[in-house]
Amino acid sequence: MKLLLTLIMTFCGIYLAGDMVRQNPTLNALLSSAEKMYAVLNRKVANTSIIDGLRVLQRVYGVFTITLAIAFAITIALSYSDTALSAILAITCLTATFAWFSILWCLDHKRVVSAVVPNAALMVFGPIAIGVMDLLTGTNFTSILASPLLQLLQLTGLTWNVPSNPITIGAVSSVVFTAFWLAQYAIAWALCFPFAFLAALTAAAIMAVAKAIDRFAPKKPFVGAVVLVLITCSIALVYA
Repeated sequence: MKLLLTLIMTFCGIYLAGDMVRQNPTLNALLSSAEKMYAVLNRKVANTSIIDGLRVLQRVYGVFTITLAIAFAITIALSYSDTALSAILAITCLTATFAWFSILWCLDHKRVVSAVVPNAALMVFGPIAIGVMDLLTGTNFTSILASPLLQLLQLTGLTWNVPSNPITIGAVSSVVFTAFWLAQYAIAWALCFPFAFLAALTAAAIMAVAKAIDRFAPKKPFVGAVVLVLITCSIALVYA
């Protein structure tokens, strides 16, 4: 860690040496291009919103997910023996995927929920419709519907005296499925909100840094960024 911090501080010091480093035309052109690109990027980040920042992070998490999934698939295909590496890739990929979905859940909540509503409505209202059909036609589909619910109750140690009225069976099944979807909805918020909140804090921190650099080094933001990195590494080196 100390070696890495020292190398970063060395490169920052070399860059801040200015004209002495820029004597080489190729290196000068490379640094000038980097400075211009960073100036545009820093100004764009400084003037963006939290929502836009979250969407950028969402795309970054998506790229990470695809990249890590490909890397994991390659390690499996090559029968790579390092199980620790495979586990790290799998866990990191799942974390990036969940972070991506968490932002999607919070920012595009209506669209995500709308995609699930047809299936949820079918499970909630379908049993009652089946009960009505059984009552009108004399069929017994609701008993088939109640069978897995009875098995579930048996696993929990509870009992249920199945009523003879198919509409009643359908209504009970609908209540169970409604509770299932509401529980899933609550769990989704409980799991997704912390990830999205951390992502929002990350975006806000990046924007705050960009605004600070734009304020204190408006003409040469790249120099301001290098100075900030140098100060941060110097402080970190003390505690490393």
